[in-house]
Amino acid sequence: SFSQKGSNCPEDLVPKLGENKMWGYANLMGHWVINPIYTKVSPYVESKAVVMKGLSYGVIDCEGNPILHAEYEKLTNFKYGKIWA
Repeated sequence: SFSQKGSNCPEDLVPKLGENKMWGYANLMGHWVINPIYTKVSPYVESKAVVMKGLSYGVIDCEGNPILHAEYEKLTNFKYGKIWA
């Protein structure tokens, strides 16, 4: 499990595969917080997660709101508040 200890998210969020074969995020009790609409997801870092929708990458916040819309060919994970596209 990818527990998000130390994050600023209101609760710990973990990647979870949905019945539709898409990814989303659930709390530690297994309840969906962000619906499974992504092709691929990464664990939250600095309260942000890199997600893949179709063949494009973007970034979402703890509530699933886009910070960077999924329009990038590749994104690295956040480190020191920065990300490379």
